[in-house]
Amino acid sequence: MKTKLPYLFIALACVAGSLWAAPPQYRIIDLGTLPGGSTSSAYGINDSNQVVGDSDSGDSDGNTHAFLYSYPDGTMQDLGVLPAGTYSHALGINNSEQVVGYADALYTNSYGSESTPHAFLYSTNGGMQNLGTFPPTTDPGVYGSYTEADGINNSGQIAGYGEVSYLATDSGEHAFLYQGGIFQDLGTAADSYNYGSEAYAINNSGQVVGVSYDAYYDNHAFLYSGGPLQDLGSLGGAISAANGINDVGQVVGDSLTASDSEDAFLYTGGVMQDLGVISNGTGSSAFGINNPGQIVGNAGNPSGNDVAFIYVNGIMYDLNTLVSSNNMADFSILDHASAINNEGWIVGYGNITGSEPGSLFGRQAFLAIPQTVSSTPPIFQATLASSNMITFTWSTVVSDVYQVQYTTNLNFTNWSNLGGSVTASNATAFASDSITNSQRFYRIMLLQ
Repeated sequence: MKTKLPYLFIALACVAGSLWAAPPQYRIIDLGTLPGGSTSSAYGINDSNQVVGDSDSGDSDGNTHAFLYSYPDGTMQDLGVLPAGTYSHALGINNSEQVVGYADALYTNSYGSESTPHAFLYSTNGGMQNLGTFPPTTDPGVYGSYTEADGINNSGQIAGYGEVSYLATDSGEHAFLYQGGIFQDLGTAADSYNYGSEAYAINNSGQVVGVSYDAYYDNHAFLYSGGPLQDLGSLGGAISAANGINDVGQVVGDSLTASDSEDAFLYTGGVMQDLGVISNGTGSSAFGINNPGQIVGNAGNPSGNDVAFIYVNGIMYDLNTLVSSNNMADFSILDHASAINNEGWIVGYGNITGSEPGSLFGRQAFLAIPQTVSSTPPIFQATLASSNMITFTWSTVVSDVYQVQYTTNLNFTNWSNLGGSVTASNATAFASDSITNSQRFYRIMLLQ
C-alpha cells in the first residue's frame, strides 16, 4: 500500500524547508448506509480493510441490520438477521472474514414465545449462525436468555457475555470464551458477591479483556490469560473498563481518576498509564489498539463535543484536526473511533454536515485511511519563473499521482489544492503558482 504525507517547503522565499514532523494525516471515506437507510455505525475492521457495523435497513419498522463493507470496491453487504428475527448488529471481524455480533432470536419456553438477543457468528459459506444462550438451556426463562459476541480472533475464538440464572446466587451476566461450539464461563474477578462480568475484546493469543463488577456494582477492568480474571485496577477512581487488547498484550480502556475525571488508559508491563485528554479537552475513552501501539477512542473537545482521537507517539490528537477539509467527505465532525487495524486504518462514526454533533440522526460510519510519511522524501527545488510566478520541481516515481497543496498559516489544519493532481510520466514533475502578497507554505501529497 502506498502512503502519503506532506513535504513542507517555503516557496515564497524560494528556499526548500525541512520535512514537517507531524502526526499522520487521513482521508475519510463515508461508508453510507444500507439501501433505504439513513444512519450507520462502524465497530470493527480487519487487516484486509473490511469493516463491520450496523445500519438502519430502511424497512417500515426502522430495524437495524449488521453490515460488511469491503474496501476499495465500496460495497456494503446486508448480513441479514436470524430466522424469525428483525434486527442484527455486527461488532467484530477477523482476517478470515468471520463476523460476530448479536441479533434477536425467537424462542419458546414455559411462558410462551418471545425474542431475545443471541450472539451470532457469520461466515461467507455458513451465513449467520445462532450461537444460542449461555449457559445452554431449553428454558431461557429460568436460565440465561441473552448473549452478545463482541470480538473474534484469527483462530475463531469468540469473546462476549451472556445472562446467567436468575434463580442461582450467582446472577447477572458472565463473560465467556466460545470455541468449538462450547461456551466457557470466565467467571468474575475475585469478589464475594459475584455480580458478573462482560468481555469486550480478544487477541490472537486468546487473551480476553472486559469488566467485572464488585460488591458495589462498580466495574473493574479485567484481563483473562487462561486462569482467574485479573483485576487491572484503576487510575485512582472507583471504576475502570478494558475495551481493547493487541497481540502484544497491551490493554486499553478508560477509568475514573482520583479527581473523578474519566480518562483513557494504556495497561502494559503491569502498569496502567493515564493517556490524558486532547489539548484543552475534557475526558477520554480508548476502544482499540493495534500491534504497533496506535490507540483510538473518543474524547471531549474544548467545545464540549465528543471527537474521535488517535494516540500516537505519546500524544492524543483530535482526529478531525488531521483531515484537510477536502478529505472530510460529507462529515462535519468525527465523534467516535471504534477500532484500528495493523495498517493504521480507523473506523468509527460521525455526523454528516447539517446534523447536530453527537446526534443519532445524521450519524454515518466512516473509514479513515492514513497518509503516513514516506521514508524517501522527494528532491525538491523551487525557482522564480518570472516576477509573479514560481515553479516547483520534485523527483517522482513514474505513474504515481501527486497533489500540491498550500496554506497561509502552518497552524491551520485545512490545506487547499493547487490546481489538479499530477501523474508522473518521468522522474520529475512540475507545478507552478502565482505569487501573491500573502505568505504561502506548500506541500506535496502522494495520492496513489
